[in-house]
Amino acid sequence: MTMRLQNKKKRQKNKILVLGGAGLIGSEISSILIKKNYEVIIIDNLDPLCFGSYNRIKKLKKIKFFKKDILKINIKKYLIWSDIIINCIGWTRHNLARNNRSFNKKANFKTVDVILENLKTLKNKKILIHFSTLSQFNNCKMRLINDKTSFNSSDAIGLIKSNAEKLIIKMSRRYKLNTVCIRLGNCFSDELQIKKYDPGLLATLVHDLIIKKEATVYGKMRKRNFAYIPDVAKFVELLIKKDIKGYVPVNFIGRMITIENLLKKIIKKINFGKIKFKKMPMRIKKIDSSYTKIESKNFYKYSKKIQTPIDKCLTNVLKKLTIKET
Repeated sequence: MTMRLQNKKKRQKNKILVLGGAGLIGSEISSILIKKNYEVIIIDNLDPLCFGSYNRIKKLKKIKFFKKDILKINIKKYLIWSDIIINCIGWTRHNLARNNRSFNKKANFKTVDVILENLKTLKNKKILIHFSTLSQFNNCKMRLINDKTSFNSSDAIGLIKSNAEKLIIKMSRRYKLNTVCIRLGNCFSDELQIKKYDPGLLATLVHDLIIKKEATVYGKMRKRNFAYIPDVAKFVELLIKKDIKGYVPVNFIGRMITIENLLKKIIKKINFGKIKFKKMPMRIKKIDSSYTKIESKNFYKYSKKIQTPIDKCLTNVLKKLTIKET
């Protein structure tokens, strides 16, 4: 029976396995699905390098959590139990990745490989939802990225994520697996990791405003694609109700925001700080997406209007931080 033929009552009983469910993205998805009365199992090894934290999920009702590394357990029994697998395992700390290739490969490729190798042996076809990236394309000269655009990269993390995405495409076609690959831009949530090293673009900008009283922008009118994690969770909740067949690529349509304009909004809200412009280094220029248009027919096919207004996003983010000029 396909998901399309299932009635609403039965759909609510879908069993969902969230891998990396205690991370920033995974915990948000787990929370919304549990509130919608789905049966959810979370597996996470709580590695601090991936920002895993049990505190994010411990208050969830009916939580089924296992602190495990999927590369060290028999993951197949959990896959057999589930109807839908959401793979939120991944590492996006780019500066660290340059010096820790083994962890980068483990988090961003080997985990995907072991999931696929087990899925291909199952008679009952599951749905795998995997998170990839829009941020590490070799796209300095690319003017358009659509769902079918091949993901190539020379960035330390982008290269491994690209290989994982290509493996998903290959295995989906060969073994008739039902998979969704969601490419995300610069992610942020109400929980900014500003005290961590290499915490992400928005967290770095806020951190620099607090500590240095200024934030550096490489090049005027430079844009980035921002994805608000609660919106990502809403999209996944809508997606799992659909009938997924074969390989489905999705570019998550976030907000193409000019970085300096975003900083101006933040500075206005916190009442201090300034912007410092610098020439863009080549390492950033290689993967810069300032002039790249992002399109996705599949995003609009599977979603409704889900974007939280940016001013509300920033209010939610900044109200959890104690920010004052010292």
